[in-house]
Amino acid sequence: MRAKLLERGSESLSEQELLEMLLFLNYRRQDVKPIVKSFFKHFGSLGTICDASPTELARIPNLGSSGITLLLLIKGLFYRLDQEQVSGRSVLSNWKAVQNF
Repeated sequence: MRAKLLERGSESLSEQELLEMLLFLNYRRQDVKPIVKSFFKHFGSLGTICDASPTELARIPNLGSSGITLLLLIKGLFYRLDQEQVSGRSVLSNWKAVQNF
């Protein structure tokens, strides 16, 4: 997956593969695929996983507090990036913006 990411970019990976690579950074000595499968079985999508509370995330077997912390940090980064992109401008200022929304 790492070679695929480096050669073709993150768009070439599935949601499951992205989450698996992310969690692997935290759990290097553990197979994270079962954790990822549990995530998608429980939450259904990457967006729902990212929106989950720490309490909801704790229901995933073998995730642990460091995995929850990692996901909360990613959620925080996404939030800040979104805020940066929309700060100082009208989000729905024209028809094209509405269509993109």
